[in-house]
Amino acid sequence: MLWLASHPAHWLREALGDLPWQHQHPLWQALAPRFVVYSPHLYTWPDTPDVWLLDLRSVQRLWRGDVLRLAHQLQDDCHAWAPTSLTAALVFGVGDSPWQAAARMAWALHSAASPAGVWSEPDVDALPLWTLSPLRKALKPLAAMGIRHWGELRALPRPGVMRRWGRVAIDTLDQAYAKAETPLKAVTVPDTFSAHADLPAPVSDLTELYERGEQMVQDLCAWLAARRCVATAIEWRWRSEKRQNARYADEPIDTRMLLRASEAHADPAVWWRLTQTHWQQQVLGQPAVAVYLTAVETYSQTDHTPSLWRPVLGQSAESVGACLDRLQARLGVDAVRMVALHDAVAPEAQQQWRAYDPSASRRRVSAHRHHTPVDTTVDPREAAYQAQVTRTQDVQLLRPPWLLQTPQRLLVREERPVVGVPLRLLMGPERMELVGWSEAERPAPVVRDYYVAWSASAGLLWVYKTQTPSPDTGTTEVRWYLHGLYG
Repeated sequence: MLWLASHPAHWLREALGDLPWQHQHPLWQALAPRFVVYSPHLYTWPDTPDVWLLDLRSVQRLWRGDVLRLAHQLQDDCHAWAPTSLTAALVFGVGDSPWQAAARMAWALHSAASPAGVWSEPDVDALPLWTLSPLRKALKPLAAMGIRHWGELRALPRPGVMRRWGRVAIDTLDQAYAKAETPLKAVTVPDTFSAHADLPAPVSDLTELYERGEQMVQDLCAWLAARRCVATAIEWRWRSEKRQNARYADEPIDTRMLLRASEAHADPAVWWRLTQTHWQQQVLGQPAVAVYLTAVETYSQTDHTPSLWRPVLGQSAESVGACLDRLQARLGVDAVRMVALHDAVAPEAQQQWRAYDPSASRRRVSAHRHHTPVDTTVDPREAAYQAQVTRTQDVQLLRPPWLLQTPQRLLVREERPVVGVPLRLLMGPERMELVGWSEAERPAPVVRDYYVAWSASAGLLWVYKTQTPSPDTGTTEVRWYLHGLYG
């Protein structure tokens, strides 16, 4: 299950009213960041922008392959975000292709007894043909032949299907069964954030806008998270009705309020607390009929996250170091381990796990300055050596951050290594000769050719091959191994 489909225009049709579901719609701008937070690859059909398709192939490893759990969490987020009561079932469909996910969602929406939830059924072959929009013109003749499901059409001879209904039928079936890529249109998050809400009745007291304002702040922070940005300034604006009364004649129609923060952040609680403080001191001269929120100053979030741990609600934040100290004191010194880099040629020996030592991170090797005169003459051999060192360092920057404890041997199909599908070699070979680093296990030199490879199912990989002569047949046996992961 690598794709997720949803129909937000269906379960938000009450809030949409008569307005079209388009990129400029406020609900679109507020909902899209919530989808993009889970995966940056959000698409829609080129001819039907109402259905959203979320590509989960690049993030499934973050959820340990449990895509259904991701879908349920996204569903909970949409329930919490929904600005109005959902009159229709909030349904998500999952599948191995965009067509499968959209078909399961459509089947659940048209089923009167289907409750809200995430649908991974019925089986692919049991999906109805009417869920494939390019084949709707052929539904009547196919139904006359007794063919109403995907599996029944797939069982027909392909040449006959092509002669009768054209190439589009074969292409649609291949896309539906994930045998070919489906042409989709990307849904992008807007580069700027500007949200507004039309009030059902004029409001003179800002306390009546607390619920609506907090929701708009949540939308702002969701947009910041999707864009990987932080904000230092936001602007609130209220639009008032044009009054002919002399009391309001000289007052502007728009009232603006600029809020600035001392530190750039994207915390909705902090922004809303700051907004409430300013709203309590604001008095509207005229009743407001609409409220607007704009992100004025935003910056890319380039600084490193200080901690991956978030404080529990109602408790003070505890640093990772303090927690590790308590764990080490409770479980023992060797129970908490840390990775340390080691200067070695063999990749297996470059990472070593040692007992956690908090003082190791604070140690710094001081560089001693030499005040003795330095000969400015450059030795050609020294220059060549330094150039080789620079090239070696550039190559080592391409090493993966995650190494397997033991290299995993790969299957070979048509002389290509396979990880789910045959790999595509992007870079290499980088020859590595390991001599004498483990004489007990490998008395002979070990020669490896490392490559950076791409797998459609696993992403970027670090693989290598070895060539071992076979004494029985006199040939050379080529073996492939998976040694590292890039993400």
